[in-house]
Amino acid sequence: MPDWRALRYWAGQKLLHSPFHPLYLRLTGQTPVPKTYARYVAAERPGPSQPLDQTKYEIVTEPGVQLAPDAAYWLMREAENTGASRIYADEDCIGRHSPVFRPQWSPELAAHCDYIGGNYLRRLDENDPSYASVTRVLFHRPTPRTYPQTTPPTPQIHTRATAIICSRDPQLLATCLTHLTNIPVVAVLHTGQGRGDDPQLRLTAQRFANVTAIEYTEPFHFARMCNLGAKQVRSEHLLFLNDDVTPQSPDWLQRMIAQAEKPNTGAVGALLYYPDGRLQHAGVMVGTPMGAGHPGRLSSGAVPHWPWLTMTREVSAVTGACLLMPKKVFHAIDGFDEIFPVNYNDVDLCLRTAAKGYRILLEGNAKMVHAESATRKTGIGYTERQTFLQRWSNKLSAGDPYLNPNLSDDELIQPDPKAL
Repeated sequence: MPDWRALRYWAGQKLLHSPFHPLYLRLTGQTPVPKTYARYVAAERPGPSQPLDQTKYEIVTEPGVQLAPDAAYWLMREAENTGASRIYADEDCIGRHSPVFRPQWSPELAAHCDYIGGNYLRRLDENDPSYASVTRVLFHRPTPRTYPQTTPPTPQIHTRATAIICSRDPQLLATCLTHLTNIPVVAVLHTGQGRGDDPQLRLTAQRFANVTAIEYTEPFHFARMCNLGAKQVRSEHLLFLNDDVTPQSPDWLQRMIAQAEKPNTGAVGALLYYPDGRLQHAGVMVGTPMGAGHPGRLSSGAVPHWPWLTMTREVSAVTGACLLMPKKVFHAIDGFDEIFPVNYNDVDLCLRTAAKGYRILLEGNAKMVHAESATRKTGIGYTERQTFLQRWSNKLSAGDPYLNPNLSDDELIQPDPKAL
């Protein structure tokens, strides 16, 4: 068995495709070592960046790691198809157990955790590395690997946010506002649907000097209420926050604003937990039977074969229960689409934002408790679901790029018994 850490593939040499001849993979400074890759054809067509027959590649692995028989083919094919200079893949342990299925290139996750590890194909003349992934198990480790996350210190921020809270419950509103005394708040007070005048709700908002109250008397319509609140905001960022959400980390808002200040950031979400400690939200995945769902929901904060669930990373969408967005981005995409009065409005907002080239981020160090739907019934209406599925059918059918197609919905999503 050759030392895979030193293994180099020379794409310029003649490839032997005959089943009776091995494809030669050279060791640096050593005699070529024949390997049984003959039936896996490494394509010789030019790639987007430069022809493979003029480029040298190296397969880098950690000590004791074994390659799958077809690893060279899949890694080289991805290099050709994408032009990326580093290609990584899924892996498991020798004996085919403990698999790990990586997401597509996620620079925010990579900044907080070395999720790629030491096993990949590298182009030797790379200057600024570019990355692509193969969603196949191509590396076999001797033992499972851990993925520690680095937590940077509380960042300095240079902009402000205004919270927009839709509420019809005085007690929940009062509890929420006690955690927001240092930022402006726009409270959209729902007094409609035959509820009549509710002086207690108004009095609760008036107790806080930083709160501007707007009364909304029509049937509950989350998207419209948020849009009305956003019109009152002068700060650089909009913080959409449910009245049943309370912070658990003292610097949650600074960390979310710091993310929003980064270039090309369109929306930032937080980790949300149920009062009993189980996970409620760690980003939204798209492509589920219901169109979208919360991976790891109702779990302790982990899903099988995917150890990065609660880390800071790119995601397809975040929940509107705690969503920070630069005001200029919100207005550029015309805010929430009011065709979604209750459900899918947040996911649709994020997908439209991403379609404009902005990133959607989960800030894993912003932690909140969410008594989900404490003031209204749960469930998803048929009309909203069908509208969402039709609008985003192409996006949904492609799957979620920030997870992995080898992960099943059953592994990622716990069913909601209250969903319609």
